[in-house]
Parts: sequence; structure tokens; C-alpha cells
Amino acid sequence: AVIKALEEIEYLGTLGKISFSTQRDPPMAYHQWLGFNVFMIQYTEVGQSPDEAAIVYPPEYATSPIQYPPG
Repeated sequence: AVIKALEEIEYLGTLGKISFSTQRDPPMAYHQWLGFNVFMIQYTEVGQSPDEAAIVYPPEYATSPIQYPPG
């Protein structure tokens, strides 16, 4: 009953539409929450605020490439 309910749920949450895929191609998509936005930001200075940090992932929203430390 729980699996069936999760396959049919569609909920608009703070991260966007929440639903669980029943597609099997690619195999990793099955029962996964696809399409939600996760952002990775990179701090490059001590004390930097999140507003000042660069978005490095996902690529379509990146404001800067990843900066690697020297060495």
C-alpha cells in the first residue's frame, strides 16, 4: 500500500513538485524523486556569506566554475 501511494503522490513542496518516478530507464530513476533542485555553493573566503558564495552546481545555474585550492 505504501509503494502504491508513493507512486501516485504529487505534492507541491518548498523544493518544487515532489513525486516518485515509475520510469525504469535509466534504472536509477525507478522510485526516485527526480527533478528536484539541489544547489552547491562554494565559499572561497573566510567569513563569506551564502549570498556572496558562487553557485557551482547544477551547471545550468552555476555562477562560477569550481575553484580548487592551489597545489
